[in-house]
Formats: sequence, C-alpha cells, structure tokens
Amino acid sequence: MAKIKNLARKYDFAKVIKGNGKGRKAGALNLGVQASQNDTLLFLDVEARLESDFMDKVSLLDCDAIAFKLKVREKFKNQLERSYSAMTEFSMRSLFRGRSKLGLPIFPNGSSLLLKKEVLKKIGEFKEGSMAEDLEIGIRLFLSGIKVTYIQDPLIYTLSPPNVQSLVSQLSRWAYGSGELFSESFYMLGKGLRGIEGFLYVNQWGLYILPFFVLGVDLLIAPLVSPLPFIVSLLIYVSLSIPTIYVNRNANLSYGLPFYWALLKGYIKGLLHSKYEWKVTPKSEVRNAN
Repeated sequence: MAKIKNLARKYDFAKVIKGNGKGRKAGALNLGVQASQNDTLLFLDVEARLESDFMDKVSLLDCDAIAFKLKVREKFKNQLERSYSAMTEFSMRSLFRGRSKLGLPIFPNGSSLLLKKEVLKKIGEFKEGSMAEDLEIGIRLFLSGIKVTYIQDPLIYTLSPPNVQSLVSQLSRWAYGSGELFSESFYMLGKGLRGIEGFLYVNQWGLYILPFFVLGVDLLIAPLVSPLPFIVSLLIYVSLSIPTIYVNRNANLSYGLPFYWALLKGYIKGLLHSKYEWKVTPKSEVRNAN
C-alpha cells in the first residue's frame, strides 16, 4: 500500500481508496466508481501497462464502452508463458476482433475496460460478490442495448501466470464465473440470433467440456446400440479441438488434463453456486521495465 501511495503522489494520477474489503473485486471497483469525479472510467489490472500515447488516443474515441486488445508483454522464460501468449493472441483475434467484425456482442475483460460513468448509472454498478464481474456487466450491457466497441489500437499489455498451478486456478475461477451466470445469461436467448450466440459465449467454459460428456455417454451405450454415435461425436470433438491444438502445438500435452479438470469443476460449482474461495492469480516476474 505504501508503494502505491508513493506512486500516486509522484505521478499525480490516482487517489488511493481504502475500503472494507466487501464484494470481492466488484466491491473494490464500485468504491473507485463512487470516488471518481470523471465522466470516463478506465479499469485495469495491477500488472497492466499502457503505451506512452494511450491517453492521447483514447481521448479521441467517443464510445459508451470499449474493450481493448490485450497483449502479453514478457520475454518468455518457459513454454507455458509462450503458450499463454499464443492463447491470448488467438482469443483476441477470434473472440474479440472476429466477433466484432461479425457484429456479435463483445463481452469485455475486466483488465482492459473503459466505461462512461453515465452508462454505469444507467445499468447499475458492478455486481458485488460476482466471481466474473466483467462477464456479468457485459451481459447487462448487451441486454440494455449498449454497444461495447473493440479497439486494437491502443492496446494494453498484461502478464502471464508463472506456472501451471496458477493458470489452472485462473481457469477454474473463469469457469466458475461462467457457470454462476447461467441464469442471467438465459435472458439473452430472447434477443434473437445475437443473443443466442452471446448465451453460448458466456457459457463457453461449459461447452469446452461438453464433448467429454458426449463421448463418455456414447462410449457406454455404443456397444449396446451402435458405434455410429460414438464415431460421429469423436469426429466433432476432434474438429472442435483443432484450433486449440494448433495454438498449443508446441506445448506440453500434460497440461491438458489439469486444464479440463479445472474447467469441469469450476463450471459445475458455478452452476450449483457452491462455495468457492477467490484466489488472486500471481503473474510472472517482470524482467524488463518497458
């Protein structure tokens, strides 16, 4: 805290606010929103770094909500960090840039989000206690008809988790947040094709593990009925896995099992609203001051 206060005094860019620690990350964000006197609010993670002309470029934009491109800023020391960087690039191209070009709803990352204060007044502040407060507010933005614009320039630099255990914990939390919001995302189904696609996006962590259930059921019933359903399910699963295999073609295949297990546990716990301990994901040590 002392280090943050010193930085705030040195650069005159922030006011340090000490709250009561309620509401998880969303509670802290709401404290900042309430204390802010500005019309435009930028939400970043603590490890985020901005380009030198970031604020100049942002000042030229006139959007109610903006999701920025994330880029891992490390000189990588291991395969996990290289794979995480590739996964981040892939998600930015497909889940953000590609969906933006198709006119599909954009669900912002809480680590790279700009909102007009009047938008928060319209839809309400961040939902305190939510495990995935960024995904939750993305649902409300869509249901309220507020467009989230995806911007590639300027971008925001982030860091990779330092090890498999940290990444598994992060994936589990994301999956929990997805399952926790199933009922909220259900309302999107009434908004036409874009709403249906948005519903699938919100529940993507459950969809990643769905093929395993299908394969398991098919494996049990195939000998009793016909092997055809199992063969078809296997082909579908392989086709869905191709993008992931390509992105992680140089990764250690032993990562796969703990990742999928984390998604399975997290998503099901979220669906059931089971008790879940929030763990802050540590990030790799910065080796360059850039």
